Amino acid sequence: MAGYPSSFLGLVVDVGDWYAAIATTVPERVRVLHPEDVHVTLAFLSGVAPECAMAAWEAARTVALLPMTVRLARMIPMGPAEGWTALSATIGVGSEEVANAMLAVRDLATDAAGARRETRAPLPHVTVARLHAKASNTHREAARAWADALLLDPIELRLTDIALYTGRRERPAGQPAYQIVERATLA
Repeated sequence: MAGYPSSFLGLVVDVGDWYAAIATTVPERVRVLHPEDVHVTLAFLSGVAPECAMAAWEAARTVALLPMTVRLARMIPMGPAEGWTALSATIGVGSEEVANAMLAVRDLATDAAGARRETRAPLPHVTVARLHAKASNTHREAARAWADALLLDPIELRLTDIALYTGRRERPAGQPAYQIVERATLA
């Protein structure tokens, strides 16, 4: 599977005005994701061949998912405990609905793609920022303080579309890291 960019299935997030406000207050060594990269991951496929990613897409489309309205809760660090690499907004209201969608899609999609199955319990979240690879503990503390200060609770998201995302091999500065290969409105 080496040589192919990472692919995944996700629910598309329309970031709206709240995201622009977050992006203006970012501490040093923190990069807010491009608005087009913000999503709720349903199934991570890793670096599979394009035809395998398409097989996962076709499998996921057999699952009847309905549009969802969710509310963001709080920011948490994600990745290894001692060296986390991302900051994600957890989903509060609607988290069970999103977790059920994840469970309904991920094994079906990863099996269709020939990718590794996820064994962890679903954690409904929206990753919004990543730490620079050379972030120090001081940078991590500042990033964590920034994340803790964000007031996300009143923010509602309407999740109406599912998409197959694939990483871009080359990305000019300021451009999305992923491209949507397929997209469909939830029934």
